[in-house]
Amino acid sequence: MLAEILKVRRLEPDKYGHTALENFEHFCAYSGCDPAKIGVDAFAWAKLAYVSAQLPPGDVSNDTSAAALQTEEHDAGRNATTVRPV
Repeated sequence: MLAEILKVRRLEPDKYGHTALENFEHFCAYSGCDPAKIGVDAFAWAKLAYVSAQLPPGDVSNDTSAAALQTEEHDAGRNATTVRPV
């Protein structure tokens, strides 16, 4: 999934000149996030979460067509159902 995202989204260097992938490698070095320890799937999800959290915001579409608005309402409803009360 990350590979697909990186095909269309560019990793920008941070103020220190490092990309999110480089920062993830550093994070793994000091945190022990190692595929051999946590499993390949968990490592892949951690990497996806870490990198995607550091991506700059994508372009916002100005599509106000009925279909686009319906999709937004549907997505908002789906997102609301995932919230669990504490």
